[in-house]
Amino acid sequence: MNKIIQPNNFKRPLTEDQIAVVDVLKEALAQALEGNITSVGIVVCMKTGYATEVAGRQAADLNLGCDSLKRRILDATEFAGAQTQRDAS
Repeated sequence: MNKIIQPNNFKRPLTEDQIAVVDVLKEALAQALEGNITSVGIVVCMKTGYATEVAGRQAADLNLGCDSLKRRILDATEFAGAQTQRDAS
């Protein structure tokens, strides 16, 4: 694991978004432990910035997955911006 990521030492309650992150990671771990995942790329966002990690050898599939993820992020960003503009009107 990337050394930038720090554990929740203060045991603050997790937010709804943080709980969703934990749920996604638990499911990915369960699938990996069953042998269903052979490569993974992770991007984590923190208050201090971001960190990335890659494992496995399916570079082409990881690249396509990253392109798909970038599209989903762009769609979410554009929607949030449009919503903010509508709310301001």
